[in-house]
Amino acid sequence: MVALRSELGASAIAKAYFAFGHRYFDDSAAVDSELVQHVAGVVGAQRITAGALSDASLDPAVLESHRASQKALGETGGSPLITIDGQTIFGPVLTSVPAPDKTLAVFDAVAALVLTPQFSQLQRPRTHA
Repeated sequence: MVALRSELGASAIAKAYFAFGHRYFDDSAAVDSELVQHVAGVVGAQRITAGALSDASLDPAVLESHRASQKALGETGGSPLITIDGQTIFGPVLTSVPAPDKTLAVFDAVAALVLTPQFSQLQRPRTHA
């Protein structure tokens, strides 16, 4: 993703994550050269190759991105981290993609909690149906 952002800018990242997520999570694709080429093709990247997976020259940018996310959160946190209107949280963690008619309601609920200064945490077992 760092290589894609370098070539195409931040606007390509959302499209790349959806392309990656569909292949990786929905189709159980391996993280390999074929997946890299698929994602690069979806976003229109011309210079990205599978070599980006092991390109150590990208490490400083990955580390800086990680540090910036942790700083935005204010403490050490896992993934995913999201920021809404300058407020960063860990989550939400979903066990599957909500039905299309529920996605905006989920986002609106998360946004409402994120933007409530008194909100800290919700949690339930991942096995909850």
